[in-house]
Amino acid sequence: EATARRRCWLVDSRGLVVAGRPGQLQHHKVPYAHQHAPVRDLQDCITALKPTALIGVSAQPKVFTEPVVQLMCKLNDRPIIFPLSNPTTLSECTAEEAFGWSNGSVLFASGSPFDAVTIKGKTYIPGQGNNAYI
Repeated sequence: EATARRRCWLVDSRGLVVAGRPGQLQHHKVPYAHQHAPVRDLQDCITALKPTALIGVSAQPKVFTEPVVQLMCKLNDRPIIFPLSNPTTLSECTAEEAFGWSNGSVLFASGSPFDAVTIKGKTYIPGQGNNAYI
C-alpha cells in the first residue's frame, strides 16, 4: 500500500497536494501528501512529475486542455487520459478533444459516454469506465 501511494500524486483546487502546504490538508489527502515543493498549475505539475496517466475526478470541466494533453504526449508515447467526471458537461475533456489534440495517441476512457472520433480516416472508439471498473 505504501508503495502504491508513493506513485500516486493528487492535484486539487490549490495545486499539488504536498506535505507542508500552507493551511490544513483534509484528512483523506494526508496519506497522499508528498515531500515536494508546492506546484500550483497542472501543466507545471506534469512537467515536474512526468506522469504516465491523468485521472480526472474533479467535476471541473475542461481542465485537461490542449496544452495539458500535448505535454502528456511529449512525455509518453501513449499517455493515459481518463476524464472520469460526469455528466459530460463536467468532463475534464471530451474524447474528440483528447484524440484530436494527441493525433489519436492517447489511451482514453471516460466516466461519460462519448461518440466515436475519426481522425485522418481512422476511427477511435472511446472507452467508458468508472470507479467500479478502474
